[in-house]
Amino acid sequence: MPKQRLRESCVERHVRKVHRPAPRASDAQLGVQADGLRPPLNYALGIRHMEWILGIATILGGISAIWFLYDKRHVIFACFKLRVSASVNPLGIPDEDFEFLVAKRESFLTAAYLPIDENEEATCRSLVNNGVLVKQIQKYRLSSAGRQILKSKNSSISKR
Repeated sequence: MPKQRLRESCVERHVRKVHRPAPRASDAQLGVQADGLRPPLNYALGIRHMEWILGIATILGGISAIWFLYDKRHVIFACFKLRVSASVNPLGIPDEDFEFLVAKRESFLTAAYLPIDENEEATCRSLVNNGVLVKQIQKYRLSSAGRQILKSKNSSISKR
C-alpha cells in the first residue's frame, strides 16, 4: 500500500508542477478602476489607433476599386452595348473567303450555315475574325455587316 500511495503522490506532484496556473498580475498592475472593472488591454496599438488604421484602409480600398472600374470602363461598357454597328471593309476580306461567301450566299441568307469539312470551317473562322459571320455553337450566320455586303453584292450582280 505505501508504494501505491507513493506513485499517486508522484503523479499528483507532476500534474501540479506541469499544469499549475500562470501567475496573475495584481489589480494594481492591471489598473483596476474604482468600480472594480478593468480597462481593455491595449497590446501594440491603442484601440483608437486601430480604428484610424482600419478607416484609412477602407477608404484606400474604395479608391482602388473605383480606380479599377474606371480603368476597365471600356470593357464594362462594351458588355452593355446591345447593337454594335461595326462596318466591315469588303476590300479587307481575303479573295478566297469572299468567293466562298458569294458561293454560299443562299445558305447564309436563309439560315445558319454548317461547314462540311475543315477547309470550310477555317474559311468561316476567317470570316468571323473579319466581322462578316457570327458563330453560334457549331453553325455560322451572317452578321449585320455581312448582310450589308451580300445585299450590295446582289444589287451589283442584278445591275449587270
